[in-house]
Amino acid sequence: MKFKSQKVGEIMRKLVETTSPNTSILKVVKLLRDKKIGSFLIVENSKILGIFTERDVAYRVVADEIDYRTVPVSEVMTRNVVTVRESTSIEEAYMIAALRNIRHLPVVDNANRLIGIVGTKDLLAQVLEEVLPI
Repeated sequence: MKFKSQKVGEIMRKLVETTSPNTSILKVVKLLRDKKIGSFLIVENSKILGIFTERDVAYRVVADEIDYRTVPVSEVMTRNVVTVRESTSIEEAYMIAALRNIRHLPVVDNANRLIGIVGTKDLLAQVLEEVLPI
């Protein structure tokens, strides 16, 4: 099966939306909406500090009644971000995402610098393309 040998680097999106840890939650949520995306990486000095997703809005902001107008995104972001390398197989990346229940996998180079992002939708599309060719 092709997807077992295909690499994340072949399908990752190179344009990754990032913001600083001091950006307000409100600004990031508006950017998520305006750009029609599901996550923002929180980066400082080329280092990934965290990820903020639509899920974080519901579980950490709304549920905990956080003041989204003034609180910085760093207060509610998911820390310890799981990443993959561009040489990671699509099969392995999908298993990582599925087992950890995550939807967005930042792609880093050997120096852990951000170079792209891949979502579970992107990974699943590759698998389904082979199984259910259209």
